[in-house]
This record gives sequence, structure tokens and C-alpha cells, in this order.
Amino acid sequence: MHEFEDVSFKDVSKDNFEWMFPTTAQPPEEPESFHAFEYQDFLVFIKLTSYWLNFKAFEIVGKYVEHCDEEGGKFLYMFNKIDGKYSNDTTGDIKEAEVFIAAFLKWDGCMDGHMQSSHFHYCGQNDMLRVSRLFQRIYVFAEEHMTHFDEGLAS
Repeated sequence: MHEFEDVSFKDVSKDNFEWMFPTTAQPPEEPESFHAFEYQDFLVFIKLTSYWLNFKAFEIVGKYVEHCDEEGGKFLYMFNKIDGKYSNDTTGDIKEAEVFIAAFLKWDGCMDGHMQSSHFHYCGQNDMLRVSRLFQRIYVFAEEHMTHFDEGLAS
């Protein structure tokens, strides 16, 4: 399996995730951490506690290098636009991007979520497998980072 690396966002902090994961009426009982990484052709954002995680994955439909120097380059991502009617209805603003998958994963391995407003389209087995690998990567992330994740129940 391809290893992932955290995307080096300048400010991966709670403030930057508030619009994506609105706070509930009850304050959390334990600390939360926020993670972002690119995996295959998805950009994934995770809100994590020791018992659960919420994640949203955005499909990357284009990726461009804004500038490149001896320290590397800064990538600009393009995503399908919310309510886009055509395949070229894209945006570089994550707040305007269509969420490909939004889900909740608990310590016992149960996952609930939505995929593209409950509608999906796959172009063959390989396309379906890339989504399956994304789910698998989320489970591996939970095993690695969720303190109370029960691998026995989750298998």
C-alpha cells in the first residue's frame, strides 16, 4: 500500500477546519486533532479524537505547481465544483468544492457516511478500487492514530 504523508499546509489548525466540521452544541469531552493528507487523487481532511474520527475527502481533478524552488513546489488543486453541471465546472477553492465522501468512523470500526450526495458513478473496476483503497487508508489511519480503535472489532 502506498504510504501517505501529511500535506504541508501552512495552518492546519482547528480554526481552518471549523467550516468543514462545525462544532456541536456540546463541547467535546476530549482533545481533538486535525489532519490533512493527499492520498491517490483525493485530498482528505480528518477531525480525530481517541474514540472516533470525521473525515471529508475531495477528489482532485487537477493539480498544478504554482511555483518551484530548491525547497520544492506549492501545489494548487482543482476540484469538482458543488452543483457543477459539466466536467469542467471546477474550482481551486476547497470551500466551493464538492465533497466526494463525508463519513464518521468509530472505535469499533463502524462507519457511516455519504458519497457525492448519495449518487456515484464508476468507470470500471479500477475506478471502484481507488475508492475502496481510500476507505482502507482511512481504517489504517484510525489504527495508527485513534487510541481506542479496536482492530479486532474493526476487521
